[in-house]
Amino acid sequence: MKVSYSLAFLLIILGVTVAMPPLSGSSPAKPAAVQVPSTAAADAPHAIAHEVPDLASLREMFHHELSRHQAATLTRALTRDRTPLAYTNAQLRMHIHFLHLRHPDYSAHDALASINDLRSRGYRFAADTDPGMHAPLGTRWDFALLGPYPAKRLLAVEEGKGGLRKVEDEVRQELDNAREALWMQMDTEMARGRGEGVRMVFTDDVKLLRSAVEYYQARLRVALEAVRV
Repeated sequence: MKVSYSLAFLLIILGVTVAMPPLSGSSPAKPAAVQVPSTAAADAPHAIAHEVPDLASLREMFHHELSRHQAATLTRALTRDRTPLAYTNAQLRMHIHFLHLRHPDYSAHDALASINDLRSRGYRFAADTDPGMHAPLGTRWDFALLGPYPAKRLLAVEEGKGGLRKVEDEVRQELDNAREALWMQMDTEMARGRGEGVRMVFTDDVKLLRSAVEYYQARLRVALEAVRV
């Protein structure tokens, strides 16, 4: 009986020992934490991905550049010879510049710059003399046929009825024309050496044309997004 009691007492001691936590004070290992993906990106408002252009600021900049351009043209127009003979001579020179523009023996850059010079003095001629000032909205621009791209040409969009959505294709084409003129003008300026000065070749006013592109492409975007809503 003493053996049975001793054996039972030993089993009780062993059972208590197994159930006791470690004496070192360390706690049992915790299971690996489950990582929950962040929802911050999903909760971001959809409008952030499509920022609305600041049309008011773009319009203000465009009209500022337009006023500057028109004032400069008016100043040059008031200082030129306004006699009928001077007008006839200028018309003849414009006609010759367009002939040189299409002739392989003459510099196209010189002809384009000369056309710009006459236009900047306020001269306006018929379509058979200066076709570039009479090309319909949406015409794909050909510098050899139409001359430099006028910086204020996008103003023709305002004359249309029904908003920009009615003339979307024409506006897109004019924006492409304007970007090409800006790129070619910039390329021409980079090719010229330092100190030679800036010569307007493919357009007559880089600042005005750049502001016009920014303004009208923003207006077109807003007009199209309003339809999708």
